[in-house]
Amino acid sequence: MKKFVYLVLLAALLPLAGCSETEWSWWEKDNLSIEKEIPEKDAKAALDSSALNANLIKSVNESYTLNTFYKNYLSNYTTEDDSNKTVSQSVTRRFYDNNVLVTNDSTTKDQTYLHASTASVIVLDSYKFATEVKDIREIVSTDYGYAEREVEELDVHKYVNDDDFNAQFVIGNKADSSVMAGKSTTYGFAKNNEIIIEIMETEKSSYTIKFNNSTFPQVKNIYTVYRLKPIEAGEKEAQYIVDYYYRSTQVLIGFNIFGEPLKEPYVLEKEESVRSYSTESNGSYDLSQIPAVTK
Repeated sequence: MKKFVYLVLLAALLPLAGCSETEWSWWEKDNLSIEKEIPEKDAKAALDSSALNANLIKSVNESYTLNTFYKNYLSNYTTEDDSNKTVSQSVTRRFYDNNVLVTNDSTTKDQTYLHASTASVIVLDSYKFATEVKDIREIVSTDYGYAEREVEELDVHKYVNDDDFNAQFVIGNKADSSVMAGKSTTYGFAKNNEIIIEIMETEKSSYTIKFNNSTFPQVKNIYTVYRLKPIEAGEKEAQYIVDYYYRSTQVLIGFNIFGEPLKEPYVLEKEESVRSYSTESNGSYDLSQIPAVTK
């Protein structure tokens, strides 16, 4: 079962890597195979410890893609509300030693309707930093690609206590063992003592065709992988952090719009998210690089 799931994961990754090797070069694909099974209690303990250690993460790289195919599925029966959508997002987050969190987000969106289409690229940069009295300011710069950047300051987050202050800068994966509850899971050691936790689940719902108001069942298959890296913490119990996360979903329908069974399920939507995490220091950030507010 574990080898089968791993092959499915690789099959899902390869087309993406082939499309843009540069974009995905940071994506660590090694050590995703379970080499040795472990008890469930150990897998849960590792996830719980990683949630407590999320504050140790200093950098996150994330890629996200979404594709919908409703216009293709409906063909000549497409209405003006149905579309094919493609969303691609790349995000980096860096937390610096002088209490500065910089987020760079680039999102591309294309949407095709029956008689129209839209396209956009939005670049959003966020700078969250502490004042001398530990209040937290946030400057957001947005570039829509056709005018000057808009730079605005959000409401100041007032200092309450150190726990609240530190929580504003946590960028690590905070998932704990509750994510495994009631779901099919596999878990075990990969190479180099990493722990792999795979979660498989299926959600049932229905899809209504606007053209004839017919409703048919659809399913969403969700596959999630956590890779947990052991860390030195001077504790009796082993400590971990999540250094890799992968999530893939597919929405499938088994009938055409007239209720006739298809030879194979049709993919209405597919979605993938990948994150890699690092505990390495980023040094101090030069506050003079934060853009001036324009609005």
